[in-house]
Amino acid sequence: MHKIEEATPGDAPRIAEVLTRSIRDLCAADHHDDPGIVTRWTANKTRENVLEWIMDPALAVLVSRDDGDIAAVGMIRGDTILLNYVAPGRRFTGHSKALLGAMEEHIRSAGYPSGRLESTVTAHRFYTVHGWYDVGPPTGCGGLTCQPMAKDVGEEKAHGEV
Repeated sequence: MHKIEEATPGDAPRIAEVLTRSIRDLCAADHHDDPGIVTRWTANKTRENVLEWIMDPALAVLVSRDDGDIAAVGMIRGDTILLNYVAPGRRFTGHSKALLGAMEEHIRSAGYPSGRLESTVTAHRFYTVHGWYDVGPPTGCGGLTCQPMAKDVGEEKAHGEV
């Protein structure tokens, strides 16, 4: 069961843990098991920072829950997905897909015709499979290589409409 909802302040410690473990355990294609890169990447994934993100009205922090536990975490600002991480034990269980769909709907319902994000090497195939496409060459972001991507999230056209 994938229950997507806005994060609450009480979720901050578990969100910080999910973010840190996901980066450490699932993103080796990006950090190449380099402890320095992992440390820099996870440095802002603290409960204090997560709590600030949850309380910031310019951000939407969403979680996918499974039996009450946080299985995946996403964050959006305007038309941009800033975070999308899954707990290591929940990878390939549909939580990331459900969360991505909810974030796309959030962007659409806020009136944006398209969404943006910067994908890691690890997540690039996931986004491509779900209709996101590259927009420009890869860039450096925080010591990693990120691929700018976009997707039309506007209202779906009726069947047969051009």
